[in-house]
Amino acid sequence: MNLKGAEEITECGLRRLIVRVSGREKNGKSTWALTAPPPIAYFDLNRRADHVLDRFVGRGVHRYTYDKFLAREQADWKRQWDKFCRDFAEAVGHAEVRSIVIDTDTDLWETRRLAQWGRESSVPDQYGALNKDMRNLYDAVMATDKNLVVVSEMSKKYIKKIVRVRGVEREIGEWDGSYEPKGWGNAGYKVEMNLEINFDPEEKEFTTKVVNCGINALLAGNEYEGLENNFPGVATEVFPDTDMDYWGFDEYVAGLGG
Repeated sequence: MNLKGAEEITECGLRRLIVRVSGREKNGKSTWALTAPPPIAYFDLNRRADHVLDRFVGRGVHRYTYDKFLAREQADWKRQWDKFCRDFAEAVGHAEVRSIVIDTDTDLWETRRLAQWGRESSVPDQYGALNKDMRNLYDAVMATDKNLVVVSEMSKKYIKKIVRVRGVEREIGEWDGSYEPKGWGNAGYKVEMNLEINFDPEEKEFTTKVVNCGINALLAGNEYEGLENNFPGVATEVFPDTDMDYWGFDEYVAGLGG
């Protein structure tokens, strides 16, 4: 069969993973992200991971840093965003970089918004250009064989509820008892896999749960702990024709699992 302008699909053979890892504070998100295959281009947007990075000295982690705490005016945020874009393009285009880590997506989205409008009391609702810029970041990595780990903070999830106060109906937000990722709202759609990290203080144990996976939907609900609670452990489940060594399982990763 011959269709002009089209080609018959064949197996791509691509073995890389675009993943978002979410979790509440101090639950091991950055640590998990840094178990991705090295060399790693690490975008440190919140500057709170120095103690975590100490565990990976010598593994091939290359850090980009940003002085968000010095940003006051819209022009300052614009410079931060422009610097990020230059750095990101360098990492995506570098032949030796195997994984890219954004820590956090929450900080990145804030930077992009403030670069557009500054600290306005009333933020405009035209997000078309901002959403396009964020999609372009993911698409740039998707066009390569590099892995991408996006770290997202979580906040309480509120639902709308109508209450009557002194005979007047009002709409309020009520916490439904759960948490949801913060940051760019479409991040969960652009990744191939969404993960959630938790820590059990009684068991003293970290676990990673698969929220969903576009490559293998049957993995949803799976939990990983110990020596499998890392990027290589999860990636081999997504791609069972690979082993953990392929995904960079080394002494740094093994040392975290106890």
